Amino acid sequence: MNSSEKRRLGITFIVVWVLLVIYAIFDPQLMNDFIPMRSVLEESSFARIMFIDIGVFSTISCFWILNSEKSKRRYPFALAVLFVGSFALLPFLAIHNLLPEKVAQKTNKS
Repeated sequence: MNSSEKRRLGITFIVVWVLLVIYAIFDPQLMNDFIPMRSVLEESSFARIMFIDIGVFSTISCFWILNSEKSKRRYPFALAVLFVGSFALLPFLAIHNLLPEKVAQKTNKS
């Protein structure tokens, strides 16, 4: 992947993250709607599968972050992914792709 493709990918991750944050902040139903999670998970097989899938995806993302870089910045992102998912994964992917190649190689050697 050349540098312009990595830059474009990094910018895409930033845009998606910003849209996710805007949606989370301005969702009119966020505070007004209470979803009884326990009853939903007990009644819906699909909801249980999706809940498990989110946990599996977060765990896999955490291990990928820990193994994809050697820099110290990977630790807070890996931990945050386990708790806030894409809110942490998207900024990590943006930084990972927008970081210049020379800095990335230097970071990987240390």
